[in-house]
Amino acid sequence: MTKKTKMILAGAGTAAAVTALLVFLIWLIFFRSTIKGFWSYDDVSCYEFGDGGRGALVLPDDRFDFTYTLDEDKVSIDFDSKNARDITYTYKVSGSTLTLTESGGKSYELHKKEK
Repeated sequence: MTKKTKMILAGAGTAAAVTALLVFLIWLIFFRSTIKGFWSYDDVSCYEFGDGGRGALVLPDDRFDFTYTLDEDKVSIDFDSKNARDITYTYKVSGSTLTLTESGGKSYELHKKEK
C-alpha cells in the first residue's frame, strides 16, 4: 500500500467518525426529550426538575425539595423531607407531556409550562 493510499484511507475513516458524531449530536439536540423543566399535574401540583439532579414538588403553600437521578427510562426521586415518600417512576417525554408511571401501573400525565 502506498503512502498516498494510506492517507486517503485514514482521511476516509476520520470523515466517517466525524459524520457519526454529527449525526449523534443532531439526534441529541433535536430528538432526545429532556425531563428538565417545570411540569404541571393539575392546578395544584407541579414538579420542577432542574440542573444537577435537584428538583421540587411545588404546591400552592409548600415546596418539597428533592434530588433525582435518571437511569434509562427511570427517574428516582429522593425527597429531602422524611415526611415525603421517595419514589421511582418510569418516565416518558413526548413533546410537552411528561408521563410518570409507578411500578404498580398508575400513571400521571404532566404538562410542561413556564414557571
